[in-house]
Amino acid sequence: MADITQEEVKQAFNYADGALTWAIRPANCVHIGDKAGFLDNQGYLRVRFKGKLWSVHQLVYLMFHGFVPEMIDHIDQDKTNNSIENLRSVTRAQNRYNCKARRNSVSGVKNVHWHKPSGKYAVKIKANGITHHLGAFADLEFAELLAVEARDKFHKQYAYLGA
Repeated sequence: MADITQEEVKQAFNYADGALTWAIRPANCVHIGDKAGFLDNQGYLRVRFKGKLWSVHQLVYLMFHGFVPEMIDHIDQDKTNNSIENLRSVTRAQNRYNCKARRNSVSGVKNVHWHKPSGKYAVKIKANGITHHLGAFADLEFAELLAVEARDKFHKQYAYLGA
């Protein structure tokens, strides 16, 4: 992001409710007031500006804070919600804390996996490079409750609050 400044972003875009609109005409087909950006194949909003492709959440963060951190987290998990209140600077680990269960999860619950040898749902959570094994349980609801409590304890404000 070193090749774009906060001032350039403020001159080129207007911000309202998490959306950027053009304050300039970067191309003949773009008019002042047009919504800036398009949805990419990963679900993020992107915009072409100054010959490069930028993430809208990075431009919004730069607009408000004057820099772009290495990693920006969408607090509510909505990749299209780029309101400044929904964006925060995080480490890679903190960003992983605030994510849903994997699509291929048998349990469908983050931090809960099916332990085939025991025939139970095992709960484990990683924090600060340490994996915590919290036990195996026959009841998925109990395992989920334990996983939610563990995320709250170990991941604190970065904890994913869903299943």
